[in-house]
Amino acid sequence: IAVGMTFVILSGGIDLSVGSVIAFTGVFLAKAIGFWGISPLVAFPLVLVMGCAFGAFMGLLIDALKIPAFIITLAGMFFLRGVS
Repeated sequence: IAVGMTFVILSGGIDLSVGSVIAFTGVFLAKAIGFWGISPLVAFPLVLVMGCAFGAFMGLLIDALKIPAFIITLAGMFFLRGVS
């Protein structure tokens, strides 16, 4: 998490969605293991890929649509907080 945030801050951006991504992936991990019975050996890598996918998607929106990072990550924060 810290390494990812380092690159964002060094490039002059800001990522407000980090906490919400962590919360969502934590809730998803608990549901996957406890409710759906998925093996932790499968669930942990799945959650890591999901977190990377959320970050990559927000980065793609920021770069492709030229929308400020503050707006995209704020929207991502509210979306993931609501889904969690």
